[in-house]
Amino acid sequence: MKKQTKPFVILGVLHLILLVFTFMRKKQKVVLLLWSAIGPAYLFEYFVLNMFKMYQYKPKVFKNKWFDNVFGAFLSQCLFVPIKATALILFRLSWQWKLGAAVLFSLIERFFIFKGIYKNDTWRTYYTVTLMFLYFLIITKWWEGLKAKKNAFFPITTLFFAYLINYTNAFFFITAVFKGFLFQAGFVKNKYQDHFLVAPLYAIYLSILGTINSLLLPGKFKIIGLLLMHGSDHLLVKCGILKLKRLNIFTFIPIHIGVLFIGQYTKSLLKKL
Repeated sequence: MKKQTKPFVILGVLHLILLVFTFMRKKQKVVLLLWSAIGPAYLFEYFVLNMFKMYQYKPKVFKNKWFDNVFGAFLSQCLFVPIKATALILFRLSWQWKLGAAVLFSLIERFFIFKGIYKNDTWRTYYTVTLMFLYFLIITKWWEGLKAKKNAFFPITTLFFAYLINYTNAFFFITAVFKGFLFQAGFVKNKYQDHFLVAPLYAIYLSILGTINSLLLPGKFKIIGLLLMHGSDHLLVKCGILKLKRLNIFTFIPIHIGVLFIGQYTKSLLKKL
């Protein structure tokens, strides 16, 4: 294991232990709160990293700098920050704990900068403290709104996040590990940044279809959602936006089916909440 990778692994293991402990105590609530916490983090990361390149992660897992950078963001926005938020909220810890967690993450950020495995470009560490504390407070209010069941916005958006997170993760790992495909729309000259600008947009589109499929289409009619998704894949290939490499277009079918099942599972958890 490379020395640059070790701090990410250690932090990852600690947060996975925290996740297991939280799940043992709070069960299925963890899944719903994780979707609620990861979704906004992914949308935030799209702008600050994919679009504006305000900072860089350097875990040295992938040779390609863009894949390595986004993998570091995945660890941060899908594991470290949301797991900490989930534990803070489900164990009903006070705002002082939330502020302390935000300060802790800022100290970790400074340590990562010192070790040369993370770099701030236009980002600043005090942004981390301020925005992360606000993030913890916002997700706390979100969870209260979700449990109250008075506003359909919260369960519908949480379901949408379940789709968005899993499509985004699937697209990343299939591309980074298997080099299966790239999205190319010509937004920027760098083809990898272009991919990471387009892929989340397509994930959002598919997530809207998935959410509609879960909420509005009964039983056997859910196949319509799958057909629309697969038809969209074909359309992107025909338009030259989806560039297939080692995979063919039918590889997307099991991805759609898998994410649709996750969506249905999330819907069932929302009903039980």
